[in-house]
Amino acid sequence: MSTITTAITTIASTDTVSASRSTINTNFTLRQSKNIRALVDADSPYTIVEGDDCVTAASTAAIVQIYLPTAASAKHRVYTVVNTLATGGGCELFPNGSETINGSTSGVGLYTLYDSVTVLSTGTAWVIIAQMP
Repeated sequence: MSTITTAITTIASTDTVSASRSTINTNFTLRQSKNIRALVDADSPYTIVEGDDCVTAASTAAIVQIYLPTAASAKHRVYTVVNTLATGGGCELFPNGSETINGSTSGVGLYTLYDSVTVLSTGTAWVIIAQMP
């Protein structure tokens, strides 16, 4: 087993790490901080931007409408949306234009407290990779 003798540098999620497999040992860890966007009724409709990782929606009345960016502009990006208030209408996540989420152009509804959905862009469409409940 070898010992690391150089200083450890923090790597941001936007940094590119290039090395051959033989130069990175299995103890290498990349920790990514998450950018959270908190929405309320007045923010609706909202389109997710590149800096968002997680979007929370606290609706007190009407449904908060959240739109994904184009799948092509967000290829391989993952976004999570969470309903954080039980008293309002909840929130709905929609694909961009005629794009799809799991093959459907309809939105994903999150109406109960802590309902959440995590989606991944394939570059041409959105795929749900986690959903609660």
